[in-house]
Amino acid sequence: MSEKGSEVAPVELVGRFLYSRQKDVRPDNTIRPERLYPFRHVELSVSVLGTRSVAEIWDAGDKVGAAMANPVGPCIGRADLLAKGFYDQSLSVVRTKSDHDPGHADVRGWPPEKEAQKQIALEIIRLAAPVFVER
Repeated sequence: MSEKGSEVAPVELVGRFLYSRQKDVRPDNTIRPERLYPFRHVELSVSVLGTRSVAEIWDAGDKVGAAMANPVGPCIGRADLLAKGFYDQSLSVVRTKSDHDPGHADVRGWPPEKEAQKQIALEIIRLAAPVFVER
């Protein structure tokens, strides 16, 4: 695994853990834009999937959910896309330390306005087509 603080390569697969099918996924199995821009923060947490086993990835998703300020149930899925989808929107993806997810990375460079963040998320959905991976 690469060093913390290093940028994730555009060709690397990253996933955004999802915890509620109703809130996170549309009926047609596309990802709701709110899941792809920061909530309360200026960075968006993702997980670099890399060479970890499927079990290790889901375990990390469960640990992340349990550690939230308002703990949620087990991870129900992920929104997977190439890191390039973020880079194409002038964002960066940087590996960061996490006690719960060894593949943790932050998507940085978001504008402070929520409406601008939403527009970027909509472009990511349109151009990078994140895939819903159900557990």
